[in-house]
Amino acid sequence: MRLEEFKRERAGARPAFMLPLEVGRSKYELVISGPGPAVKKMFAEADIEVTIDPEGTQDTFSEQVRRAAREIPKSGGLSLEAIEAGMKKKRIPEPTLAKSVFATLQRVEGDGTFFFLALGGLAIPAGFSLFVFLPPVWSCRATVIPLTGDQDLMLLFSWPPWYGGPISSTFGGTTPDVVAFGVPPFPGLEFVPVIRLIGFTTGICRTFTIIAF
Repeated sequence: MRLEEFKRERAGARPAFMLPLEVGRSKYELVISGPGPAVKKMFAEADIEVTIDPEGTQDTFSEQVRRAAREIPKSGGLSLEAIEAGMKKKRIPEPTLAKSVFATLQRVEGDGTFFFLALGGLAIPAGFSLFVFLPPVWSCRATVIPLTGDQDLMLLFSWPPWYGGPISSTFGGTTPDVVAFGVPPFPGLEFVPVIRLIGFTTGICRTFTIIAF
C-alpha cells in the first residue's frame, strides 16, 4: 500500500494520516504523522506492507525471523578497516520533534497478535528519524538494509526517547543493521517497543522490516 491510501486525519504543520486495519475480530489503526514535507519525502516512493495475525504464536515469529535473516549476508565479523572506520563515525544526535516522523500501530479492539511490517523504498533524509510504535509484545526484531546512504537502528523501551537505554546497531554505509529483544511469553511480561530508524546520511532503505509477537 502507499501513503495516498491513508486518510488525512489532521492538518497543520504536523499532519496525520490514518489507515484502519481489520483482521478477524481485531481492529487496528496505522497512523503516520510528522512535518508535512518530511512525511511526503519519506513515503513518496515507499511501499508499505502490514501483516497482522491474531492467532500468531512464537513459532510464527520464529519462522518470519528465519525468513528475514536469509536476506542479510552472512558475516564473519568486523574487519580491521570496519573497526577503524567506526571510530570515525560521529555520535547520533538526540532527536527533535522538527526532525521526527511517527508511525504508530494501535490496537483498538481484540487481543493477542503477531505483527509484520515492511517498508521498501523509504527515503530518510540525514538527521531525520522515523519512530515506529507497536502494541505490547513479547519479542521484537527490526532490520534495515540500506540501498543508498547510511541508516541506523535503535530499539527503545520507554518514551520520551532519551529515557531508558536503547539497543542499537550503527554500522556504516549500506551494511545491514539489526536490533532485537525478547522475553518469555508469559502474561504481564509484555513490553512496548519503539523502533527508531535514523538517517545518519541521506539515503533510501531497500527494506525496513519489523517482526513482533
